[in-house]
Amino acid sequence: MAALFLTVWVVYLADRLFDSLRHGKAATVPSRHEWARSHRGWLLVLLLTATVGAALTIPSVPSRTLRPGWILAAATGIYFFVFRGSRIHRRLAGVFPAKELVIGTVFALGVLLAARGGAGLISAPALLMAMALLFTGNCLLIARTEAVSDRTRDEAAYFSGTRSWRHLPEGFLAASAGLALGFDPSLREIGTLAVAISAGATLAVSRIHRGEVPQPLADALLLAPWMLLPWRGET
Repeated sequence: MAALFLTVWVVYLADRLFDSLRHGKAATVPSRHEWARSHRGWLLVLLLTATVGAALTIPSVPSRTLRPGWILAAATGIYFFVFRGSRIHRRLAGVFPAKELVIGTVFALGVLLAARGGAGLISAPALLMAMALLFTGNCLLIARTEAVSDRTRDEAAYFSGTRSWRHLPEGFLAASAGLALGFDPSLREIGTLAVAISAGATLAVSRIHRGEVPQPLADALLLAPWMLLPWRGET
């Protein structure tokens, strides 16, 4: 669990540091990027600390988890360095949420990998799909909130395109809840319960905030499936 937390924290902190640098000295940036820019020193200290911690704990991870974990990491790297920077990705903006769907799927695979080791990548396909839809819907909510800045700074984001459907995030979240309920109608499994609650809560908050969900709140709504699945070791 320590290795999982520290590895995810390294990725998250590195991403926030990248956000703080990629806008240069622009006067107007998204609020979450402005926060990262004004706290760059703390982010760097935390990143170095998390990196050292991860280096110390990863060797203790069982090989049945570590091997598929490296495969997942390699696939993520290929996506980021090859497909993410291609013109194909930009042409899909507004037509198909390729960026958000890849991120959501990788996130869901990571959760099941932590819960079940190598078997987590292929077990419980309905739950995996429900989590991927939930995480993708969350990414789309954030993309919709930052649509204006993405049109000039992130051409791969779905809402940077001119043909994007505004209610696609809610569609993904509703599909996630529906699939979780179909997979486990009584919600006896902790995994499906967490997914259904997170999807429902995110939909409710989206409606209360008129479709705009702040990123910290959107991230917090995903903690249930992320933390409960590995902690309870269920699928």
